[in-house]
Amino acid sequence: MVERYLQIEEQKDAKNFVLNKNQLSLKKTTHYQSLNKHGRALSSKLFLVKYWPCKNLPGLDVTYNYCGITITKKTAIAVKRNLLKRRLRHIFREHKYQSSGLAFNFYLKPQAKTANFLELKKEVENCLEICITRHKKSSQKKYD
Repeated sequence: MVERYLQIEEQKDAKNFVLNKNQLSLKKTTHYQSLNKHGRALSSKLFLVKYWPCKNLPGLDVTYNYCGITITKKTAIAVKRNLLKRRLRHIFREHKYQSSGLAFNFYLKPQAKTANFLELKKEVENCLEICITRHKKSSQKKYD
């Protein structure tokens, strides 16, 4: 009986450990401004990504990646903008490189409104992979 109770408690703890969308998103204006000013940029046909190490942004945990999404009103109507943001957040959450300690800001281009989920996922994963490898190379050069 006690063993079963402990099993249930462990399962509850495992469920509570899952990070929700609000814990991995950029919230402060200073974070967005720092990314704009100091961040490195990578462009694709659907969006522009700016990234910067979390250790340079106060208040962020360096064990996770953080995501910010910027879409202007010129890009699409509100329903489409919200759909794109939801898709981007979902792709970012399920991405396998969750522990590189980078903050990303995605600036969506007007071409993104016609992209389906698979196209968006492919572009995001390629860009995240490139950003993370660039970051690892630049951090290795500093210590060599």
